[in-house]
Amino acid sequence: GPVRWSQFTIGEAAMAEGHQSDLRNVLEGDVHTAVQAGRIDGGIHLHYGARPVPAPRMVPSKTVHFTNQLRVLREADEAWEAADRSRPVVLGFVGLPGVGKTEVARAWLEAHADEFPDGHFDADLAAGGTQDGLESTFLREFMRAVGYRPGAIPDTAEGRAAAFRSWSAGKRVAVMVDKALTPSQVRMLTPGAGRSVVLLTVPARLAGLGAREQAAVIDLSPMAESAARELLGRIGGADRVAAEPDAVRALVGFCGGLPIALSVAAATVAAYPRRRISRLVDDLRDRRRGLPALSRLPDLSVEAVFDAAHARLGELARDCYQVLGAHPGAGDVAVGTIAAVLDLDVVDVRDAVDEIIDAGLVQEPAEDRLSLHTLTHLHAWSKADRGTRHDELLARILGHYHRVGVAAGHAAMPRRPWRDHLASHLAPFDVLAPADPMAWLSAERVNLATTVARAAESGTPHYAWELALMLWPLHERGKYLDDMAATAAAGAEAARAAGLPLVEAVLLTQHGFAALHRGEPKAARALFDRAIAGSGGDPQVLATATESFGLAALADGRVDEAGDLLRKNLRSARDIGDPRRIALARLHLAKACAAEEASTLLTQSRSWFAGADPAEPVNVAKCDLLLGPVLATMGRRADAVAHLSRALAAMRELRRPFDEARVLACLGDVATDDAIGRHPARVGTDDAAHDSGQVTGDVAAYGTALDAYQRALVIAETYGYQPLVGELREKIAALSTALDLEDDLRAL
Repeated sequence: GPVRWSQFTIGEAAMAEGHQSDLRNVLEGDVHTAVQAGRIDGGIHLHYGARPVPAPRMVPSKTVHFTNQLRVLREADEAWEAADRSRPVVLGFVGLPGVGKTEVARAWLEAHADEFPDGHFDADLAAGGTQDGLESTFLREFMRAVGYRPGAIPDTAEGRAAAFRSWSAGKRVAVMVDKALTPSQVRMLTPGAGRSVVLLTVPARLAGLGAREQAAVIDLSPMAESAARELLGRIGGADRVAAEPDAVRALVGFCGGLPIALSVAAATVAAYPRRRISRLVDDLRDRRRGLPALSRLPDLSVEAVFDAAHARLGELARDCYQVLGAHPGAGDVAVGTIAAVLDLDVVDVRDAVDEIIDAGLVQEPAEDRLSLHTLTHLHAWSKADRGTRHDELLARILGHYHRVGVAAGHAAMPRRPWRDHLASHLAPFDVLAPADPMAWLSAERVNLATTVARAAESGTPHYAWELALMLWPLHERGKYLDDMAATAAAGAEAARAAGLPLVEAVLLTQHGFAALHRGEPKAARALFDRAIAGSGGDPQVLATATESFGLAALADGRVDEAGDLLRKNLRSARDIGDPRRIALARLHLAKACAAEEASTLLTQSRSWFAGADPAEPVNVAKCDLLLGPVLATMGRRADAVAHLSRALAAMRELRRPFDEARVLACLGDVATDDAIGRHPARVGTDDAAHDSGQVTGDVAAYGTALDAYQRALVIAETYGYQPLVGELREKIAALSTALDLEDDLRAL
């Protein structure tokens, strides 16, 4: 504080007469060290700074209900032990707001408290919102806590940081830094050289952190279901949690593993012991009541946590966040979609999106794509809904997916007739087709399905049938059977309501193929039968429905009926005069024919698809796939393997995993038939058979078959092709039995 020091002399005469000295020294104010002396011989040294005080313990304890996080604590321990002991280390805990970063940092410090005897310091940089220089304020508090008088603390932030480093050099201290925005803030609060630690909690990784300091970043994930149940039981009561397992499962799912949400929910359960947990779940399912239900306690509020992160966003970032809130469904969102909705160039919104990422409100699972936690999405929705733009933003979002979706669907399969035959008004959207339409369709699959589902309630039912019609290439290639069925059903209903029977019939066939690929031929036949009835005699619609019905009959074991229907389809294709339709009709008829005819039909189809302008490599590969088993049946094993090998290479290149698995299964069948044809059980088990190498040859063929089946099974299981999974498991089991027999025969 200010110091005033004055001298006043009464006079030397008075002193000479023996009076007490009238020289008065007056010291006013607050000082650390003062010296008053009449005469000093030699030097005097005054050292200003910290006075001895107990080591500060500024970091609060973790909550009594701290649960799990063993993996995170273990990784932090490993990083701490591996660090250079001569320099402080930054342990960064990264994750969503509310995921428990602060709690886990406090828990780690409690476990290691004795390693930092010289002080535990705490700086919550979120306390000042977007306020600059808050770290300078905390540095002042740190220095006061270790004994510095106010007048001895430097005025500038840089001076305070230097003084703190100087004081802490050689000491062992822990500094907890919550919610830093930049690496420079962290550096300002970092102690001097020595075995010290900075416990940093940030919603996203800070670019540049680690360039000048030793730093380890540990990602926090939402709690697993078992840990979430444990936390609910600790706070809300284990008996109540055990009594309502279904409600608890729903509650855990809604909270999405965020400890703060689970803690609030559990506290609510504990506060109302006579209420069912299912009542709280009902509140949470209501979009307008869900977030407030988890924000009732002022010191434990989910909404307050997200609001604090939102307060750091700039104006454009808040607009982007509103778009994310209005976005329907659970799919991740492309930055390009946000830009399109706001009518801005994607470059203009990237910096704003980075603000949202840095605030921890969204994650970036892939470049230029954003994903939201369930509760963050609800928070973003609340920000959009409180404004007047929510409905407008939703309409723009759905319109974007509709326009680009129909363009991409046509670009992915331009020779498919239905756009021009039934929806020629969609042609102007072709200019919006992405450079890689199939990649775009795959990335936006969830959002496109949501657009179809939301179309009617948003006042645009035509989006449902137009998108469903054009999404066939996506669903057919990826065998996304649930999406294929749901979008086709919604589209067919929208087409029926709009008085478009031909569109409805085509969409019924698409729905039927979902059932067919699920191994439900009877359900497929019923849908194809409805399509035939609704075709109204239109040659193309009727031919497609008839062809589909024939394939369902074949899958149902009605080979003769299937052959008749597929021959009828070929005649219809010739009447229509479309060479591509004729080639497809031959391909499908080959599935119900004897080998010689099937070989001729497939060879003709393959020739047309290969020579088309442009060529159709997918259908060329499908012909090779079908030719393999046909040629093997005819005894042309080498030709069969050659066609199947070409098909396998093509399906891999074309990224068609379902068809790749089918080709591998066919290669396994060919190898199995080859092994059985030369099996020792048929050729004898005498010494000559053994000496001729026939047994060894069979084992090699069985091994080739087993390898092909197992590779196919991995693909089928990975992508969820359940009927194919069951078929392959049966073949592997049969082959294993045969190999056991082989071993027995070799033992003889």
